Amino acid sequence: LEPGPEDHIAKNRIDSSITNWFNGASTPKSPAMNTPGVMNTLKQTLAEDFQSEVPESSFPRRLDQFAGALICLSSLLMILEFEWEGRNAGALLGQDFQVSEHTIPFRVADALFDSLFMLEFILQIVANGQ
Repeated sequence: LEPGPEDHIAKNRIDSSITNWFNGASTPKSPAMNTPGVMNTLKQTLAEDFQSEVPESSFPRRLDQFAGALICLSSLLMILEFEWEGRNAGALLGQDFQVSEHTIPFRVADALFDSLFMLEFILQIVANGQ
């Protein structure tokens, strides 16, 4: 689905409303949100969120890229493994494929990816201080 012109108009209205509110030019429509303490807290939180952007060369960013690459490689391995299992099933059903019982490379690769995903999980915890 491609966004239509009305989607862009709505997005621009929302963006300008948030910008105006953040800069103090307008206030939210909800009475509960017009309380000065709530508005100041929200403005402070938004400001902190904008300032806490992760630099592109930081360790958590690189770790996310590494995890994404691992997921892609693991997915490719699963595709190959399912194709191999399908061909073996086809051979058992009488189709013209050779049956192979060599599952060790797939099991070793699965164990390697499991270990790498666990290492990435531990590094995420350490990097984020949780």
